[in-house]
Amino acid sequence: MGKKRERISTGFGERLRAIREKKGLTLAAVGEAAGLHFQAIARLERGEVEPTWPTVLKLAEALKVPVGKFHS
Repeated sequence: MGKKRERISTGFGERLRAIREKKGLTLAAVGEAAGLHFQAIARLERGEVEPTWPTVLKLAEALKVPVGKFHS
């Protein structure tokens, strides 16, 4: 049996969710605006995956925030 990899959270997901909720947007609305499936947004918010740089750029544009908003 393989070892389960420990996830190291960058906090990106928590910041993404906070921005999305502050703007009153649904996962589907952000996903549509960013060209991503809403389930991909949900996985990012839960910290299951970390985004690639192109994804960060798409999300920043979709949420109309500077990319620095995702940094702690």
